Amino acid sequence: MPDPRQSRLALLTATTLVVTGCAGLIDQPRMVAVDLGRPELQEFEVVRGLTSIERDAKLETNDSPREITPPLFWSGIALGSLGALGTIGFAAAGRVAKDNLNGMYSDGSGTIDDRNQIRNNGEIWNALAVTSGVLMAIGYAVAVVTYGVDWNRCGPLSRRPRTAEKRLCRQGL
Repeated sequence: MPDPRQSRLALLTATTLVVTGCAGLIDQPRMVAVDLGRPELQEFEVVRGLTSIERDAKLETNDSPREITPPLFWSGIALGSLGALGTIGFAAAGRVAKDNLNGMYSDGSGTIDDRNQIRNNGEIWNALAVTSGVLMAIGYAVAVVTYGVDWNRCGPLSRRPRTAEKRLCRQGL
């Protein structure tokens, strides 16, 4: 029988790689510096209206469109929901195993092997419930952070009212 610690470590490693998208395994694109003070860019009203602090902030944040946020957000929601369902289901199965074991002890029925089998199954259900809870937390954390980034950058997920702030978002400010 495989060691449960190795199984948990393998599951944790696989989950981490899936959630992060193996981000550390590929080269990240480098930012290209753009001089917003160039004369040909000064003909645009958006560029002329920027102060030097705003120019520096735009260069640091790299305001290219973020089309990754909706799929990443919904992947986080799906992973969190799957984890929540798993937590509830595995916790219920662990409770049933506990009740069966208590029933065997109170009745004096069942062999030692039967009791050990139910106890081992209960430990597996409890470990799966904890793992599902961790998946739930990771999934919902990814969704919350993704939505926050999208809201901050006026992305497709944010449904802000059409105000001056929304117009500024559309103009890239």
